Parts: sequence; structure tokens; C-alpha cells
Amino acid sequence: MSDITKEILRSGTLMPEPEFNEKNLKYLVLNSIFRHFSILDNNGQLLTKIPRYYIEKISRDFSSFKPSLIQSKIHNFFWETACHIKIVQNSNFKWSHEPKKLLCRVRSHLHTIHRIAPVFSYRRARVNLEALHKLLKLASFWPQLTTQVALVIYITDEKSKIKPKILQKNIRVLCNCSAYAFHRARNKLNLTKYI
Repeated sequence: MSDITKEILRSGTLMPEPEFNEKNLKYLVLNSIFRHFSILDNNGQLLTKIPRYYIEKISRDFSSFKPSLIQSKIHNFFWETACHIKIVQNSNFKWSHEPKKLLCRVRSHLHTIHRIAPVFSYRRARVNLEALHKLLKLASFWPQLTTQVALVIYITDEKSKIKPKILQKNIRVLCNCSAYAFHRARNKLNLTKYI
């Protein structure tokens, strides 16, 4: 592996602290949900009904906003995520064997995920995606598109200075990636060595 790739994988990112206003409320609320609460039910599926204590806890954290506004942001997120998961499950994405086209396809999917849940640095994720593709090429291992996106979000979050980290199960359900595929790819690439 080249020194540039190793440096890209090792370098961290520091997302700027968002301003505390209504424009950034979606980021603040979703960031809190992804880092502190599970968005899965007991069957491993996306929650269909949002627990009341999620809204109460987040409303206490952001008391300057109306609870109804916070609740609408949470409901919109769950609705968008459910629609996105249905589209991904019912679509048959065609694979391109050209690395540039594949990179474009994964980057497009990553951008969609970031628009739904802006809980990671998209700019840093793009850099991590390119580094991941170099690593995948060296390993001659190409996991599914959804697994690649989940790995990029995981790497981006692990390298950020923000604590606590995003719950892995939330990343996986957002990207529609199975736990087996996620952990198999992470272990096969030995990502913990680079983070």
C-alpha cells in the first residue's frame, strides 16, 4: 500500500462545531440520535414508531426549540430513511467493472445518505472513499455498494474527533448493509490497523 493511502487513512478530521440555530437543527437532532439511541427494533429493522423518550431526551438537550419541531425532524428522517431502504432493496444496481464508474456510483449513494442523515463529514468521507477504493483494489475484494458506503461512514466517524461515536448498527441500517457483510469486509481489509 502506498504511503499516501496510509496517510489518508491515518489522518483524522475535525468537523466544525455547528451553530445552534433552526437551520442546523436537523444535524443536531440526528447527530444526537445516531450517537446515543438505536434506530433499530428488536428484529433488526428500522423503527416504525419512534419511542417517546427519544423525543423527550432530545427536547431537553435542545430546550430552545419546540418539541413539535424536533419531533417533525425525527419523523421526516425516519420517513426518508424508510423510503430509501425500500428503493435500495427493490433496485437492482448494475455493477460496473471500471473503477471510476464504480467510484462515481458509490459516491452518489454516499451523497444520498448524507442528505438523509448529515451526521458525518461528507468532504472527509469522499477522501476516505477514494482511499478505501485503493485498498479494495489492492486486496482484490469488492463488497456490495451498500457495504462500501457503510465502511466509508464508519471510517470517517472513527477518524473524527467527535465523541461518542456513531453506533455501528445505526450506520448499517441507514446504508441497508448486513452485520455479516459489514464485519466481514472490515476484518478482511483489517481496517482497525489504519484507523
